Amino acid sequence: MRRRIQVRAYIATMLYVLVTLVILIGEVSADSLSTNILHDKWKFEFGGFSQNAKLKISAGPTGEVPDTLDLNTLGANEHDTSIWLAGRWRINRRWHLGLSFVEVDRVGFSTSTEDFVFGEPPEEVNVTIGASVNSAFNTRYYILQGGYTLVETNRANFGIGAGLHVMDMSATVAAEVVIDGVITDLGTGTSNSTAPLPNIYVYGEYTFTPKVAMTGTVSWFGLRIGQYDGELVSLNANVEYRPWKNIGIGIGYTQVNLNLTVDGVDSTLNFEIDASGPRIYLTASLGNVGRR
Repeated sequence: MRRRIQVRAYIATMLYVLVTLVILIGEVSADSLSTNILHDKWKFEFGGFSQNAKLKISAGPTGEVPDTLDLNTLGANEHDTSIWLAGRWRINRRWHLGLSFVEVDRVGFSTSTEDFVFGEPPEEVNVTIGASVNSAFNTRYYILQGGYTLVETNRANFGIGAGLHVMDMSATVAAEVVIDGVITDLGTGTSNSTAPLPNIYVYGEYTFTPKVAMTGTVSWFGLRIGQYDGELVSLNANVEYRPWKNIGIGIGYTQVNLNLTVDGVDSTLNFEIDASGPRIYLTASLGNVGRR
């Protein structure tokens, strides 16, 4: 799984860089656009993320191999819609800071077709075949990134940056069985973790007219830091139209792939998340940094 994510990250990054460089090279003779969408000093995005998500989790005592649960087979819907929030402060022509928020939230109900154990000690549940299972999963992404524009032309920017994905993850599995008409509660297993994952990224921006622009980023993390060991790839592509000076509308596509293991003192957790889908959002902007 981790190797597949890594290969996809390298391929996506290379394609992204090649496309951006082609755009930049073609801009030598482009008309100057002294003021356009890319020059907003402050920019805010408010919208929704229509996502398809495949989720796998495991939690158990340290030193043991925990059972892996596929939440989609436990009745959680693959498709859902969540809020999307983002903001950016363009400090000057070269530097910017960005902050965004998105979440993946699922609940499910099913009848177990196998025995399994889930949860961090002492909050574990032993589920038996035929038990009724209620599951819930929530991940909140808080993303802080700072970027530097390496190349700037009349219409396009290309740069690199670094940031932090803070991921607040929680999962709950509750089960019960009915024997001779009597309901027996098997208990509830829980798993919680907050993981601060540093990342690097590349980005490109291209403006077709002063009111229409295309932007995109590729972010990557893949290493072991303390108790966290995993890999994260995040892709974003957007097209924005600005019919009014400070108000616009945008559409985009986001993909997030995560494979994370958390080795705690008493437990070992693993989260596998593959979420992707389109976004639609409104934008509001203030100020303009312009070009030299």
